[in-house]
Order: sequence, then C-alpha cells, then structure tokens
Amino acid sequence: MNSCAFVGNVVTEPEVRFLNNGTAVLHFRFAVNSGKGEYKKTLFFSASLFGKRAESLQQYIHKGDKLGITGELWQREYEKDGQKRTVHDFNIRDVTLLGSSKSSQPAKEEPYYSDDIPF
Repeated sequence: MNSCAFVGNVVTEPEVRFLNNGTAVLHFRFAVNSGKGEYKKTLFFSASLFGKRAESLQQYIHKGDKLGITGELWQREYEKDGQKRTVHDFNIRDVTLLGSSKSSQPAKEEPYYSDDIPF
C-alpha cells in the first residue's frame, strides 16, 4: 500500500491545468521539514490534486500556506544534459488547510463557554 501523510508548506503559487479528458489538475511544489538540529533536512516534491476539488481549492491554496496532505508518493527518473535526475511526485487524496500566508494577523481562538459543563 502506498499511503503517506505530510504537513508542510506550499513553495510555488498553485496552477490549474487540464488534462486532455478535461480533468482539472492543481499543481504546486511542496516542502516538508524532517529531523532536528544538525540532522534537519527539507524535502521538496511536486504535489497534484485532481478533479473538481482541484478547481475549487485553487482560490484557497497559495504560496507559503501550511497544509496537511495525504495521498500517494511516487518517484520518477529522467535524464537532463546527460545526467540522471530523480523527482518525487505526490498525488493528493485529502487536503487540510492549516495556515494561510495571506492573513496579516494570527487567528484568535475564542473561549468556549457553556452552561452544560458541570464544573
């Protein structure tokens, strides 16, 4: 089974393209931090979301946003200028918007009060 979940940041402004059959594809580059201290690394990969959700989420996902994504991770190789290169692609199944780079102030959390709480 190929199933992964990542929390990271959008590093390019998302772009919607259409396949020959008319299916929308929302495509962007994604960065995930891993490790701590001197072992800290940042992994970069291409992420794609397909279908109607791709079109509707385009207006909400922007460069710098923090997302939680789940889906399938793929590796492909190609050759450029005589050198082999490896690219990681992520086909998104689910997206959770965790923070926007567009908001100027952090969201305030409103306190929850209820008369139903017995203490």
